[in-house]
Parts: sequence; structure tokens; C-alpha cells
Amino acid sequence: MRRRRRLLLVFRDRREQEAAAAAAACVQGQDADDDNDIGDDDNDDDAAAAAAACVQGQDADDDNDIGDDDNDDDAAAAAAACVQGQDADDDNDIGDDDNDDDAAAAAAACVQGQDADDDNDIGDDDNDDDAAAAAAACVQGQDADDDNDIGDDDNDDDAAAAAAACVQGQEGAGGLGGGGDEDD
Repeated sequence: MRRRRRLLLVFRDRREQEAAAAAAACVQGQDADDDNDIGDDDNDDDAAAAAAACVQGQDADDDNDIGDDDNDDDAAAAAAACVQGQDADDDNDIGDDDNDDDAAAAAAACVQGQDADDDNDIGDDDNDDDAAAAAAACVQGQDADDDNDIGDDDNDDDAAAAAAACVQGQEGAGGLGGGGDEDD
């Protein structure tokens, strides 16, 4: 009985250590065990980090729909885009991260945030106006009403709804990420 209790304590301590490490990894915005499986998470040690996917902001169900969020399980993961880490070297590999430079550079991506002026330069930031506006985009988070306007936010409901989503870390009862009216 004592041996079993001791083993349970050791197991619990190990889980707590993994959770703490994963929490730090999720702030860094990269793959906790550096095995390039962010998003689809094949390894057990990634599980704790993946649980905080709302901070990592990766594609939770590995269906490549970050931003327009067709699936409910993605909505929670995408809620806090401020620390999600974008495609740092602009090679369109968000989620499966094939390049080493992505992992490190994505750590600072939370500062850059989203593509503020909608010119598709997330990560390499060619335009000065991105830098300042991205700081605000960081707070706004993801596209709350699923109208594909992350960063430039054409709809008022995005700003407020995304702020709530960022705090809640999940879809609201009204279904954030579920098709709001789009202003043309």
C-alpha cells in the first residue's frame, strides 16, 4: 500500500512538472518537446501543452482552418491569438511547423500579433503600420464572428467578442466564431 501511494505521488509530481513546463512552452508559442507536432500532437508529453492550445493558438483538430474556424473545437484553441505564434518564416506551415526557425521565431510572434493591414506579411512584417496595429490585434485575438477579417476588423462585434473570448479561452454561449454579419 505504501509503495503504491509513493508511486502515485511520484506520478502526480511528474504530471505537475510536465504541466508547468508546458505552461512555459505555451507562452513561448512553440512545440514543448521540439518534435514538430504542434496541433495534431502525437506525443503524450505534448498533451499538457496542447490543453492550453488557446494560448498556443494552433489548429486544435489539425484541419487547417485557423482563422475561419469551421469546427467548434478550434474555437477554443484560437481564442487567444495574442500568443498563438504565426508562421515566422512565411512558408505557410502553421500547425505542422516543418522549419526550425519557425519554432524559435514564433515565440516572439505574440508581440507582432496578426496582420494588421491585411497584406499577408505576418511574421516578417514589411510594413511599419503593422507593428503598432498588431499590438492592438493581439488584444482583439481571433476573428470572433468568422468573417475572415482578423487584424483589420471590419465589424464592431469582433473587437468586443474577441476580448471576451480571450478571457474565457473558449467559445461563448452565443457561439463565438459562428458567422456574424460582414460589412463590405
